[in-house]
Amino acid sequence: MSIQPLHPPQHLALAIALVLGCVDVSRAQPPADILTTAEQQEHLRAFAEAADTKRHNANIARRGGEKWTRKNDLVIISGKGRFPGIIDGGGGKNVLQLDAAKHPILAETRNFMALQVTQGEWQHTGSFTGWGVIEPDTTLLNTGQIEGQVGVLGKLDNQGMVANHVTVEPGASMTNSGVVNGQVYVREKARFSGNGTVDFLSIAGQLEVGPETGAPAVTKELSLAETAELIYGVNAEGGSSTINVEGTALLNNATLTVAGVPGEYIETREHTVIRAGKIEGALGTVSSKLAFMTATLTPTDTQVNLTYARNAVPIEEAANSENGREFATHIEERQPVKPPAPAPMDVPTVTQAAVTKPRIEAPAVKPAEPPDITPTAPAPATPLQTTKPAEKPNIALSALPNTHVNTVADAGKSKAVDPTSKPAEPRKIIHAAPKPTGQLQTTQPVAKPNAAINALLGSDMMTAASAIDQLSGYNTADLGNATLSSMAPISSAMLSAMGQKNPGSVHADGQVWVQTIGNSGSIGKQLGSYALKHSTSGVMLGTDWAISPDWRLGVIGSKTQTRLDSQQFDGRLDSWHLGAYALRQDGPWALRLGAVYANHDGSTKRHVVFNGFRDRLKGRYDAHTQQVFGQLGYNLNIGHFDVEPYIDLGYQRYRRDRYSEKGGDAALQFNGQTQDYFHSNLGLHLARSFSLDQGMRLTPRLSLGWKHLYGETRGASRQGLAGAGKSYTVEGDELDRDSLLFETGLDLAVSPRHTLGVSYKGETGQDNRNGALTGQWRMMF
Repeated sequence: MSIQPLHPPQHLALAIALVLGCVDVSRAQPPADILTTAEQQEHLRAFAEAADTKRHNANIARRGGEKWTRKNDLVIISGKGRFPGIIDGGGGKNVLQLDAAKHPILAETRNFMALQVTQGEWQHTGSFTGWGVIEPDTTLLNTGQIEGQVGVLGKLDNQGMVANHVTVEPGASMTNSGVVNGQVYVREKARFSGNGTVDFLSIAGQLEVGPETGAPAVTKELSLAETAELIYGVNAEGGSSTINVEGTALLNNATLTVAGVPGEYIETREHTVIRAGKIEGALGTVSSKLAFMTATLTPTDTQVNLTYARNAVPIEEAANSENGREFATHIEERQPVKPPAPAPMDVPTVTQAAVTKPRIEAPAVKPAEPPDITPTAPAPATPLQTTKPAEKPNIALSALPNTHVNTVADAGKSKAVDPTSKPAEPRKIIHAAPKPTGQLQTTQPVAKPNAAINALLGSDMMTAASAIDQLSGYNTADLGNATLSSMAPISSAMLSAMGQKNPGSVHADGQVWVQTIGNSGSIGKQLGSYALKHSTSGVMLGTDWAISPDWRLGVIGSKTQTRLDSQQFDGRLDSWHLGAYALRQDGPWALRLGAVYANHDGSTKRHVVFNGFRDRLKGRYDAHTQQVFGQLGYNLNIGHFDVEPYIDLGYQRYRRDRYSEKGGDAALQFNGQTQDYFHSNLGLHLARSFSLDQGMRLTPRLSLGWKHLYGETRGASRQGLAGAGKSYTVEGDELDRDSLLFETGLDLAVSPRHTLGVSYKGETGQDNRNGALTGQWRMMF
């Protein structure tokens, strides 16, 4: 096929001048022969509509390659089109169009002047000698080589090589981890990132730099327009990337946006944003979403450096709740520790013996004889203990080469002897006593910063608000109310057992009953996913007996498990319940009394995740609850109905021991918690019995009531961040002061002494709800 040159002759001269280095074009605008992407699209449209263009739909898989005609061919690969071999355009002018296909991989090609990606995500692995256009909402992953210029309206991920210019249009993006042997133009509202190599890089849109994506290496020139935005990121370890430019970096008052500094402690690092052979101009506005730190640029002739410093914004300003403000005001920020200036250190001296001075002789011509070393008696201890100043060391001896002056650090080591000198007379060296250690310079250890607080300091205002809520551990304040609510089925089951009536033909001195419990509810349902939900399951066993015609006494035992769930919070309660109850039936009057003690083995799990910081925290605690209640009812016995108005009074108390979480820097220490309140219920019981065949009786039941709480209905917890803050108080959601109670049930007496029953009891208010489903078996004896 005949290949038409893309460049006029006058531009060939410009290329030769560039090669010979005769023309300085480091600041030149795009050459005139560089087509805009709009011009490329117009050429492709005109080619597709031309009368002499033959259209080919390659939508069937081939076993090998394919060679098209000698005319102008538009080859469209779509559907099941697949070419394991070489795609040859043949003669004429040819264009390859990549449409939606099942196998979107383009390998080797020949004789195509242009490539157009019109749909889907494609990968190019071969060598393409023409130019290309990537249309909007499409992606081209290039791991091969493209010889011509590329216009990007969608997304280009270059991991191979582009041997010409690339233009990234507004709304498009390019990631380059390969090589571009030309200039990359990034228009306004376009994005560029990657750690690959570019000859010239011209940015009018966004340039993203960070430790994950890396930074570009520019072999000639980097040019940032005034509209450009350099987005600079730092990872959780404080790592960052540097834009390296071998030539000149033109900054032109471009904007620097700090993306975030998760996990990094302020005033510990200086980040090099740009390193160039020469820097002209300066970055303009430094935009930062960081709430608690100020980013500062420090430019030089060849570098642009970035540092952070804590500003005057208090952490509590980001809190959006009272609990968050309590936490934020009690955080202790670690201050950078500046090492003290080194104190001057005295050099230990060498004290000569006063009895004999060493005799120094000039070196002999002949080899020196081995020295005759005569052991000397150790010096008496008295001179070492005296306060007399030490004699000044012999200066001549100190100046001799190869002569070792024995200092404190050399104590116990052999003394060096000049092999060319005549043996000197024996001498005594008295070492000066070491100075007290208090005179030595010490370095104050720097405390390890709290990673949770560091990540908070490196957050924007929105992230900081979420982080403060997570770190505050607000869910703990609701543990008391959730535990007391989970005990509601226990007292209800006891009242139900005391309210059961025996068939008129059966006289029983006692009964044994078993109930299965299924209970669920939420604290603060208006909070949605942030509400603390609880669900309880268990079994309850009770028995009672008559001690007189009017009184019955009973005991109960129960084992339950409760699961707690909220946003990034999980909990579990393993509980044992022991209780006693009494019933006095005097004609239509009924007095029902009960008391329950419970022991709870609790565990919690919290997940704290924000701004690159992650922590999984676990806690174990012990808690105890007590409740007592009394109910007075009067049976009106209207017709075949049992109508019993009643009034119920009760008291509940919760006590949790202190405990600490295990995990990372977000762990909290909790003080003990105590909570209690009184309540009253005013309502009505309705029941009606129906006789069935074979002596069975069916009794539907219905109860309605109004519950009112007295005293403090909001839980509170005193706690603090371990090792990085003071204790503070968080408050939970308030229980409803007034709520509606309703219960419906059905009892079936299958024999004179055995009864089966099922019931559902609910409690609902404005902000809280609770519901319990129970099943019961009762045997009289």
